[in-house]
Amino acid sequence: MEGIRSRPLCIIALVIITSIILIDMFLGQSVAGNREEKLISQLDSMHIQDRDIVLCGGKIYSINIKNGQKQLEVEDVYIVVEGQKKYVTGFNEKATLVLSEHMDVRHGQEIMVEGKLRLYSHATNWGEFDQRSFNLNRANLFMVEKAQICAVSDKYDAFRYVLWRTKQSVNEKIYDIFGEEDGAILNAMLLGIKSEIPAEIKEAFQKSGISHILAISGLHISLVCMLVYRLCILVGINTKISVIISEAFLVVYISMVGASASACRAAIMFSMYLISIVLKRSYDLMTALAVASIIILTFNYRALFDSSFQLSFLAILAIGMFWKNIRSSTRWISKILKKRDSSRLSGKLYNVLVVKLGEGVCVSICISAITLPVLLNCYYEIPLYSVLLNLIVVPLMSVLIISALAGIALTLSVGAIGAIPVGIARIILWIYKASCFYLENSKMGRVNLGQLSLLKVVVYYILLSILCFWPEYRRFGVRITCVILCFFLIIIPCSGGLYVLDVGQGDCLIYLDGHRNAYIFDGGSTSRKKIGDNVIIPFLKSKGVSTVQAVFISHPDEDHMNGIMELIVNGGMECIDVKNVYVNADMMELSEYDELINAAKPEGVCVRGILAGESLSNEYITVNCLYPGKGLSSSEKSNDSSLVLDIECDGIRLLETGDLEISGEREMLSNRELGCYDIIKLGHHGSSTSSSDELLDAIRPGIAIVSAGVNNRYGHPHKETIEKLESRNIVIVSTVNCGAMKIQRKRDGIAVHMYKN
Repeated sequence: MEGIRSRPLCIIALVIITSIILIDMFLGQSVAGNREEKLISQLDSMHIQDRDIVLCGGKIYSINIKNGQKQLEVEDVYIVVEGQKKYVTGFNEKATLVLSEHMDVRHGQEIMVEGKLRLYSHATNWGEFDQRSFNLNRANLFMVEKAQICAVSDKYDAFRYVLWRTKQSVNEKIYDIFGEEDGAILNAMLLGIKSEIPAEIKEAFQKSGISHILAISGLHISLVCMLVYRLCILVGINTKISVIISEAFLVVYISMVGASASACRAAIMFSMYLISIVLKRSYDLMTALAVASIIILTFNYRALFDSSFQLSFLAILAIGMFWKNIRSSTRWISKILKKRDSSRLSGKLYNVLVVKLGEGVCVSICISAITLPVLLNCYYEIPLYSVLLNLIVVPLMSVLIISALAGIALTLSVGAIGAIPVGIARIILWIYKASCFYLENSKMGRVNLGQLSLLKVVVYYILLSILCFWPEYRRFGVRITCVILCFFLIIIPCSGGLYVLDVGQGDCLIYLDGHRNAYIFDGGSTSRKKIGDNVIIPFLKSKGVSTVQAVFISHPDEDHMNGIMELIVNGGMECIDVKNVYVNADMMELSEYDELINAAKPEGVCVRGILAGESLSNEYITVNCLYPGKGLSSSEKSNDSSLVLDIECDGIRLLETGDLEISGEREMLSNRELGCYDIIKLGHHGSSTSSSDELLDAIRPGIAIVSAGVNNRYGHPHKETIEKLESRNIVIVSTVNCGAMKIQRKRDGIAVHMYKN
């Protein structure tokens, strides 16, 4: 820790970061939540709710074009109520206005629009993307959609507007020179315009572990700004003037591409490097990193919880502290990476093949190790080959950016000569894309490990700290032990359990056996789009699931099946292997199942029929089909053809009834005697046409689960059903109020852990 103690700014930064974390932990989510509650309270006082039409205004801070729509980020935001302006944003807070038409607006203009207020939604399931937290960390409070301009001032910020116009002009030139696909990638790298990258390329880069090259980062800024500095020196400008020119260019460049957390970090650190040149002082990487963190967190402390901030800072921390300490305190690494006499050919080869390549591998491993918890909590998987792939990608980045810049400049000024550097840049981009697509499609080397708990993250970084600061000559065994413990900490799967997902107006029940296997009972929604891609798959990945052993579909309604279709089609690309799908055997010939069967065949998924009396059983779970018996199913799709399943797992007995209605319940009860159940998942989302008195009296459940959408048009759960349950003292839990739920058997009963609480 001697290196930290000799850097007072690092200690200050560490204290600030620790304080923010502790405040956020011990005050619950009150620091962030208070701001959210304050906003809701302000809107309530104005009698305004989500999706209301509002008159909103503010000062234009930035302009972006996304999905063909012009989006304005505005500060000093107000909402007009009864002719008065009610300001709703605080220090450094903004809102987004999505214009309904392309109007000529400029930075710094005061604008007033009319549109639909849209509050960002919170996640209600484990693994689901939390839109609210994501935007709150970026100090963006809400959005106004389909905004029509009512008034706009004449006064504007000419400097920022000219920069934006320049950015759009360069954007168009890059497309003209490099084409749509390569142009989109280069615009992300050079101008920070990521919204135009094709989704398949963005996903392939992310799954291959090289998505960092698509953001304005320290590497990009250092290359571009250092190029300006070197050119100034080359033409004979003295050092101080060269530094001033480089710093001015840096300010202009950051103002043009946008001040993201990684870009700000890189800009501050490069500015300190330039200052060190002027002052003729040594540049200390860790001190520069500390100054950058202090400045950024002063303006927006919530940035600490933003993944781009975490990844950017942890990567530099890995290089400046972790790798530096490991190398200096590990004799055998220092010995291997010590340069040899380059006057001999053997020495030159050793310095290139062993020293440079070895150091690159070690640095890449260190960065991967330090950023691993953040990556897992963002993407839930790791590409094991990313360390080696980055050895190809990162060194080529310098060549790519220089070639691209030279190609653009020469093409615009000279013409044909620019084709040479443009060709070099396109070859490198082809290598990037080909590598990523091949690795993504091969599915090799990618492992779903799931999210890490806070305790695991803390223990992991404690072990890494011991590994970093414990000298090898004192305890070599301690380091080996830390490495082994870190490995097992990461690969140990999440605990199993029975989960009810919040899919809106639909159903989805999932059992995890604690060994990366899942069993799914229905999965669909009519109120939420892409429920499989946005909820079911992220949930499974967040829990580290690699195999879905069985899926049971009660009947072929969309609110029970459309998410399963997405899981079958896209699960393989997400490293989730679906083995079997069970449906009503008497209904397999229905046209509603044709799409399911056709999608399952090429993915190697077996679609099987099941009827009353059949079961699936192993050491973790037992599923007995209670209804319908052979010949009882309707020849057409109907709620009374729903599978009824008796599920026993982890000491819990649950009755899953699909959309079975009262007539079907009576048919089932007349054919078999049911025992007591701990839980019933109410049929048909709590409709009064299901959950009859006869059924409730027969099974006598302690808990009733309702899976329904918020403010659904059917009024589920119905009042009559609620009254039946309350009269029998049955505890009612609903996804409407609780979000997703985890159900566990405890010594004194059954515990229901609610995502929203």
